[in-house]
Amino acid sequence: MNGAGQVLGAKLRTKLVISFISLSLIPTGLLFLVSLQFISASMDYWFNINVEHSLVESLEVARDVYRETQAETIREGEVIADQLQSDRQRFVLVTEMEPFFWAIRWSATV
Repeated sequence: MNGAGQVLGAKLRTKLVISFISLSLIPTGLLFLVSLQFISASMDYWFNINVEHSLVESLEVARDVYRETQAETIREGEVIADQLQSDRQRFVLVTEMEPFFWAIRWSATV
């Protein structure tokens, strides 16, 4: 104890506590402010009109690609349908002529 009723090193301890608190709070506060500014700038960028315009244009491009793919699929389906129709007509013709082929085979064996 010191003569005035103070504990030896009390002032030193107080100074050390204050310096440790300031050494931890000052960088933390600075980091908080920089982060806040960064997030604010990012939010401004995310909701910028230019970004919204780009998103609208990319959505329109996606719709165009979808329309083109749909039209191409319809065209290919029509080509396949035409091929099936012509194959069906050939099949009907062959099945209509089948009795004639059987008659030729039968007459050839007799």
